[in-house]
Amino acid sequence: MFKVKRKSDGFICALKFVEPKNEKERNIILNEVGLMQMCTENNLMLKVLEAYDYKERLWIFVELMDDALTSYVQNWWKSYSENICRYVLRRALEALNYLHERNIIHRDIKSDNLLMSVNGDVKLADFGYAV
Repeated sequence: MFKVKRKSDGFICALKFVEPKNEKERNIILNEVGLMQMCTENNLMLKVLEAYDYKERLWIFVELMDDALTSYVQNWWKSYSENICRYVLRRALEALNYLHERNIIHRDIKSDNLLMSVNGDVKLADFGYAV
């Protein structure tokens, strides 16, 4: 992932480059992007802002988050209040509920796929195994 800034208005987001090895891998990645785009109205999922297929590489622009829950747990705080744990768990369960109501199964729930921001956003990411 790269932190990038749009020249036209200075908007900052994250850019993920993917070079699929074959057509099957390309379709899996495109499915992931499509599922994420289907969930854009929900503030519980990482938003795909734009995606391009250019020069045998997929360019996927997503909203910028600060870190994964794993990093917060390992590096930032040594203890967590019950309220913080409750908040993160509630956001994760709300995201899963949203997906399940739309007959989407994530299939890769782990702390690395729960992204957080310093302003308190918790978002579910990585739909590579979702169906």
